[in-house]
Amino acid sequence: MQLISLMEDERTTVQEMVKLIMTDQVLISRILKVANSAFYSASGQVDSIHYAIVRLGMREVLNIVTGIQVLSMQNRDIPQEKFQAILDGALKTAFLASGLARQLREDPEEAFLGGLLLDLGKTVILSVAKDFEIDESLFDELMHSRHAEIGAMIARKWNYPESIQNLIRYHHNRNFGDIVNKMIALLQIADQAVRSPSGKEIDPDLLGSLGLPLEAVMEVHSKAMDSFNQIKSM
Repeated sequence: MQLISLMEDERTTVQEMVKLIMTDQVLISRILKVANSAFYSASGQVDSIHYAIVRLGMREVLNIVTGIQVLSMQNRDIPQEKFQAILDGALKTAFLASGLARQLREDPEEAFLGGLLLDLGKTVILSVAKDFEIDESLFDELMHSRHAEIGAMIARKWNYPESIQNLIRYHHNRNFGDIVNKMIALLQIADQAVRSPSGKEIDPDLLGSLGLPLEAVMEVHSKAMDSFNQIKSM
């Protein structure tokens, strides 16, 4: 997509981005709709693409565009219900992880991308299961126990940064010895919160390791789900 290539070029100006986005009226409406969701709109109404880029930043707009693309993905060889469930969970986790990262003064862009790609391995396993006639027991084992390792291998092949590879590979690890990896911990909390919207299954030890009260997580969760629903309704 031309917009993503433009955003990834450090020399790109806001004016160049606005000029390209203005050629796609559907994309304009989608970006503004998400930018005005509860997740982003604490500073007031966003009524123009130029203001959205200035206020949110190029990377945040790229995150929104990436999220829109993720939900539009289709693969005829994958059971669509399972595939869509993984994509939905990934985008929810990405928004929530990004919001938690802001609270913890971690990198929200890395958190968003990490959340989006945590279960990359599962989409790969789903893609090849039919071609290789994987039996159900092996399929379940791969999906449950090996998806992180497989996802990290794919991320490496696709030249994602090593930090993202590590987030995918170790996102089920609690810690490294006595050292808490804050980014992995917040991604785990985001993942647990997405799977348990009530918050009852969020590990209190994880919350304690980051000094995060459950109430703060649930507040971010509510705003993140609003942004997800805004994209989903498009």
